Amino acid sequence: INLENAKSANRHETAGAAKDRIKLYGNNNGNALTEIVVPTCVEYISKLSLLIIGMSDLAVSFWDTTAYRRDPDGAVPWFVKRVHSEMLVLKMSWCAPYNILFTSGPQTTGQIYAWKVSVEGHGAELKMRKAGSLKGHTDVVTDLLTVFEMRGSTLDYCALVSSSLDRCLHIWDPETLTLRAKRTG
Repeated sequence: INLENAKSANRHETAGAAKDRIKLYGNNNGNALTEIVVPTCVEYISKLSLLIIGMSDLAVSFWDTTAYRRDPDGAVPWFVKRVHSEMLVLKMSWCAPYNILFTSGPQTTGQIYAWKVSVEGHGAELKMRKAGSLKGHTDVVTDLLTVFEMRGSTLDYCALVSSSLDRCLHIWDPETLTLRAKRTG
């Protein structure tokens, strides 16, 4: 995906989009590539129409799927923002009822990070701030899944389920970021 600086017709300034140039293969005109940035995982926020891509350079990129631009390779979403994630993100799960993005990486500490994602202010600026971390696993987290059930506009149930190489499933409360239950097997 090669993007130039441009302005979204929708709501986002895309200056800096060129920083998210993704080289998936090959070389640079016969020269060795000095850095290859690859996507590591992807998640979608339907409420905000945002595609989130974890990148191998410890960043998370946000892309607006309501506005596309022409590209030699076809239409691509508009670049919105890049956020440094402090670690390699290999798994993500979006918790819509609380606007929280949960992320995990290859750390053997088993830590899961919670990020509050919002669009704020007059300029509709996208913000992502660290809301906390979930500690309970003792090895690499292998997957994350948000489960919730709504009855009309009422939230009946919401949980984050995580699995790990420690042979445990943890069930977390995404509102309080506390452990609800643990299953071993």
